[in-house]
This record gives sequence, C-alpha cells and structure tokens, in this order.
Amino acid sequence: MALTGHHLTVGAQTWNPWIKSLDASLGYEGVLFDALNNIAEKLNFTYSVISPADRQWGTELPNGSFSGMIGMCQRKEVDVALGPFALSWSRAKAADFSTVFHFDDYGIMTPRPKREADLSGVAKPLSWQVWTSLVIAVCVSMVVGVIINIVTDHIPKTSHDLAESK
Repeated sequence: MALTGHHLTVGAQTWNPWIKSLDASLGYEGVLFDALNNIAEKLNFTYSVISPADRQWGTELPNGSFSGMIGMCQRKEVDVALGPFALSWSRAKAADFSTVFHFDDYGIMTPRPKREADLSGVAKPLSWQVWTSLVIAVCVSMVVGVIINIVTDHIPKTSHDLAESK
C-alpha cells in the first residue's frame, strides 16, 4: 500500500467519547483512535499526534485561511485531523473530508403534562414566546427553502448544462 512504512502527523484534541486522551505516554484513547489504530495496523504506518495551539477546530479568518485543525491541514502541518468537523463549502476548499460517520440529534425534554380534557396540555409546557418563535422559524425556513430551490434551479449542475445554456 501507499502508506506502508510512512509516519503521519495527526491533529487532534479532546472530544469525549471520540477522543478521550492525548497523552502519548498513556496511549491515545477514544473511538477515533480505535479506528485510526485499526487503519494504521492494516496499512502499516505509524503516527504522532499534535494539538492546535489555539485549541480550535477551525474557523475561517478574514484573509481566507483557517485557524485550528482545519488551518493545520490547510498549511500541511498535519496529514490527518480527527474531530467533529462540520462540512462547509469554505472548509471543503481548505481540506479533504472523509465520509460523514456521526450525526447528533438534539431534543427538548419537558415534564410530562397532566391529563386534561382538552388538547391544551400539549401546548402548556412551552410559553407563548417559544410558540411564536417556533412558528416564525418554520415560516422563515419555508421561505428560505423556496428561495434556495428557485436559485438552484437556475444554476447549471454540470459543464454540459453550462454549455447548453450558452
């Protein structure tokens, strides 16, 4: 394989349970290191781990460069970075991303409403301000979705479409 005998530099910082320990003397721990160790064993390479000095995952700076681990990838300071990187267009121009393998689901937990004869028990856990904000957010999301749909319908999807539009 292409990585046989190579030594890679890996960027990482603590992110439980995915990256639990970055202490080389104790051994690297966490789900991502378990996966990296399996890949390293199969492809016969070694690695060392460094953390970004600014302790950031990666934020785009005004000059187009990135901070954090995305910046380390962009500047070729690391070969691989492990972490919870949200994929965006600007980040995709700075670094290559793997396939997404984890999604977070968030929820709101409230006490169970008391049994009532009418259906108002469903609405009572949240204040009128929250319900108003929710309705506004849904309406704005629908409008933005329609606008995005209209705009993207006019963008050529392939070079063939671009040639046909001329």
